[in-house]
Amino acid sequence: ENPADRRVQLLQATPRGEQLLQEGRQRRVAALAADINGLTEAERAALTAAIPILQQLSLPADHPHRQSA
Repeated sequence: ENPADRRVQLLQATPRGEQLLQEGRQRRVAALAADINGLTEAERAALTAAIPILQQLSLPADHPHRQSA
């Protein structure tokens, strides 16, 4: 329970749950790496050029380092 907001329940994963989460992350990273390896050189360049924009978009709207569109 969160003392600041009793509507909220705080959860903690079991060791097995943590292991499953880690395995899922590893599978997603491997799948993404395989997808990126299948891109053409031009597609990789476009993806590389888009990274700064994607990083900005991943920040919360009120983050001090987020630039407005």
